[in-house]
Amino acid sequence: MKVILKAIVIAGIAAPLLHGQVEDEPKSVKLQWVPLNIAKSHFPRSIGMMDAEREDYANNLAGVAIMQLLSARADAQSRETARQMIALALHLSPRNRRAVVLNAQLGRGVVPDTPQNDYQPKTLARLLMNRARLLEKQGGEGNIDLAGYLFSLACVLDPKSEDAIYYSELHRINHGEANWKQLLTNKE
Repeated sequence: MKVILKAIVIAGIAAPLLHGQVEDEPKSVKLQWVPLNIAKSHFPRSIGMMDAEREDYANNLAGVAIMQLLSARADAQSRETARQMIALALHLSPRNRRAVVLNAQLGRGVVPDTPQNDYQPKTLARLLMNRARLLEKQGGEGNIDLAGYLFSLACVLDPKSEDAIYYSELHRINHGEANWKQLLTNKE
């Protein structure tokens, strides 16, 4: 019996080595990233968010962006979503440490470890959707514009949320699509 257990243990340890893998070996993610060049916020200071709130959303958007990239092994969809989230983070708070560092690291080919984040993607999606609804109620061009981006990301982060989809579609019908190209190419 001891011989059989010993053989099983040895086989369990050697199997990953025979296949060229070690269980603790980090899974590398490689991606092409052109750093975003956000010099000035697209959103005026008059939008319905305080600076601390803008900073908090920027931190969490950047954190979830890297979580999404790593979990999806940096596939095309996760790269596009990450670019949108980091762009929005940089427009909300152009000097946000987490977003600036993440954008620079990815541009240098460095994929950081999964950060400690306040929210999981579905929770952040719900917060974005609720915040967008408040911005819409406040009215004003800047608030309406920002609401469109928040609704759009809420649908991407939680594609099964009927509420996010419903409010996003109402916003699209009433105000048009969120113009991501405008946020992604800001070079002012």
